[in-house]
Amino acid sequence: YSRTFEAVNRNMYLDNLRKVIRKAKQSIGRGIRSENDTVRIIILDPRFPEPTDLSSKHRSLEHIIPVRFRREYRSCEILSPAYCEEDIQC
Repeated sequence: YSRTFEAVNRNMYLDNLRKVIRKAKQSIGRGIRSENDTVRIIILDPRFPEPTDLSSKHRSLEHIIPVRFRREYRSCEILSPAYCEEDIQC
């Protein structure tokens, strides 16, 4: 095989990313079954991009949010930064 280590890592990353997006979309879909259903989504994964962070290397995770909810996502409330030293307790 002539594949480089980097190419293998990239393919594994992309495969895992597709799985993450699919599973997250499925979990959101479980909460929304009809037009009148409501669901509150709380994302605790620090890799998930904040709505204003266009430079995030994990920007593709935004595709988890259905298009019809993107406006709400962009105006969502951030409860805590992804990493804050005072949040860490030992």
